[in-house]
Amino acid sequence: MNNNRVVILHDDVPPAAPTDQQDTLVQANAIATALEALGFGTTRMAFDPDLPTTAAALRELNPVAVFNLVESISGIGRLAHIAPAWIEALAIPFTGSGPAAMLTTTDKLITKLWLARASIPCPENHSATSIKSDDTLWIVKSTTEDASIGLEATSVMPASQVEAKIAQAKHRFGGDWFAEQYIEGREFNLALLQTPDGVQVLPAAEIAFMQFPDGTPHIVDYAAKWDPDSFAYQNTVRLFPDSSADTNLIERMGTTALQCWDIFQLRGYARVDFRVDGNGIPWVLEVNANPCLAPDAGFAAALQQAGLSYEQAVAAIMYSAGVASPEVVAKAL
Repeated sequence: MNNNRVVILHDDVPPAAPTDQQDTLVQANAIATALEALGFGTTRMAFDPDLPTTAAALRELNPVAVFNLVESISGIGRLAHIAPAWIEALAIPFTGSGPAAMLTTTDKLITKLWLARASIPCPENHSATSIKSDDTLWIVKSTTEDASIGLEATSVMPASQVEAKIAQAKHRFGGDWFAEQYIEGREFNLALLQTPDGVQVLPAAEIAFMQFPDGTPHIVDYAAKWDPDSFAYQNTVRLFPDSSADTNLIERMGTTALQCWDIFQLRGYARVDFRVDGNGIPWVLEVNANPCLAPDAGFAAALQQAGLSYEQAVAAIMYSAGVASPEVVAKAL
């Protein structure tokens, strides 16, 4: 038995896959470097949708843990919960949230139901609305896919255009789509990290939309995330605002993020995305149980702002999986 081997499990990415899918390999490489610096051996492995094949490979490697980076199976995000469910069934410790949390947070409509039951503000669904004023705008999103798949400036529209846009998105991308009320205002995301001292809320990041033409929706669409040559990418900037200027707002979002952690039984690390309206009310857009861990992504930026290194975060995530001891985390910290 190799008591120090960690399998880094990630999506099976075709060579010609788009940038958003290739990103899982960037994460796997960064995690491997951090784990090896912490004294673990590593093996990177793509998740095979043939479950017996995956089981046989994991049993042969007999790792001390699996670092789960699986975001989709055969390119389908709504199946991401199968990976932790299968690892759990094999009785192998793994990082990140369990299958129930992955299943509920991957489906944005189920997420909304849970948030509503907890009286946490979240944008209203178009399908649940019988009467709205003509000036209300809606944004069409994929129900289960992340990485801003299908999001573009034309995704924001009046109610009269919603049904046609949903039909168009289904035809173009497949899967299920829905519309929620578009909240005009500031956008924030709060990352959370589980440590031996409890769940730490990392500094709030604000997304600034610079020089956007009048009438252009302030959203982080697909181009803003993945196309470096686009206007949206070059003018969508992550900032860490002066907390003293937004003390009450940041505290409120932090409290809400921790509520989400408890409601969805998250583990290891997570991110909660917010829009703040003109009245200063934060609305939860999404709860992400497996946010991107690439070194240039928002989670890593929040770590840096908090004075934590990438390696320290990986040590904490391994602790939350029951593998690294508090002493290992303390040494890394």
